[in-house]
Amino acid sequence: MPLSAMRAVKVDHSVPLAEMGNLLTRLVSEPVSTDGETPVPESLKIEIMVANEDNGFELGITELGEKTSLTCPDCHGALVEIHEGDATRFRCHTGHGFTLGVLLEEATKDIENSLRRTLSKIEENEMLPHRVGGKLTEINQPEAAGEISLGIESAKQRAKLVREAVFGNESNGKEQNRSS
Repeated sequence: MPLSAMRAVKVDHSVPLAEMGNLLTRLVSEPVSTDGETPVPESLKIEIMVANEDNGFELGITELGEKTSLTCPDCHGALVEIHEGDATRFRCHTGHGFTLGVLLEEATKDIENSLRRTLSKIEENEMLPHRVGGKLTEINQPEAAGEISLGIESAKQRAKLVREAVFGNESNGKEQNRSS
């Protein structure tokens, strides 16, 4: 994290950990001067208001950066790509904000969660014909029960494919983390 911060912003002080306590003590003891203070940029004020749940569209959040086709992993709203120096970040109209790395991580989680929800629905679809077929057999409708059972194999195949996608993706991610 410290290296990431040092790449993203101008650094005022960089000291070894052993010297950090003394530096902090000295800095908090110094009087604060407001002369020559850099005013807060209007764009940052807008972002703060949007993060505090003001209306991003009315405040002009989409004009703060380049509009993208990417969507927010939290609310699925459109993301604006904002460049400040060497740093790139993303902000949606409802106030969610992401660095490049966090956006990638959250998007990956969103895909995995979506695949898990899909797998759950497919497995439910696999179980439902068993239940319906059983009920039809109970009420002496074997032909209808037989027709229902034909869909079971198809549902099993769909579930298998999605399960492989979900859990194959997880094992690939674990392997990549080990090699990083």
